[in-house]
Amino acid sequence: MLKNKICATIAIFILVAALPQATLSMSSQNFQIFADTINYGGGKSTSGQFIIFDSIGESGIFNTPTSTSANYGLSAGFHSMNQGNYISVNITPDSVNLGNLSPNAVATGDLTLQIATNATFGYSSTIVADGAFRQGDPTKNITSVADGQVSAGVAEYGIRTSGSDGQFNSADQGISTSPQIFASRSNPTNLSNTTITFKASVAASTPRGDFSQSITITTTPHY
Repeated sequence: MLKNKICATIAIFILVAALPQATLSMSSQNFQIFADTINYGGGKSTSGQFIIFDSIGESGIFNTPTSTSANYGLSAGFHSMNQGNYISVNITPDSVNLGNLSPNAVATGDLTLQIATNATFGYSSTIVADGAFRQGDPTKNITSVADGQVSAGVAEYGIRTSGSDGQFNSADQGISTSPQIFASRSNPTNLSNTTITFKASVAASTPRGDFSQSITITTTPHY
């Protein structure tokens, strides 16, 4: 039996940092209302490039929603109730060990990405490798899957995703040294889970030894 191991080192880069989401009284597992107003019109309007939120009938706001004094400032009205931008990213575990590889089976290991963000246009997460899935000798590596399926008895390596935001849900995909989007959505989310399943198989002729690779995952919110 061949002894092969993948050590996946995960680094997270958040382009917009924000405070953790506050506990809200008007919230449920899937929805939240961070501010409300009493009026008689308004809503959300969109075009190809812009989004506008408007409201009609907020008494006392008139044309100047901000009042100030020497020590205080008041931002009144519905549109001043800004929750602030936030994104939360959690990845578990921080490494994946595929254990012993055999030509008789495909070895797998999972990594889960959890995202919560109020970004208007959602987020995207990319994955990039530091090189091939390899031993210390760079000529001894297991090639990335090219036919959409890591198969037993063939020296192949790749990933597949699962979850509503996953982009590789239907076929196994090799990990490139250039960033690839593996999870994304186009609207906010209170909690989205994407699982990355690492897959590897060897042939009878695959050199014995430990194989490893470091990967970096970058998550970017889109406001």
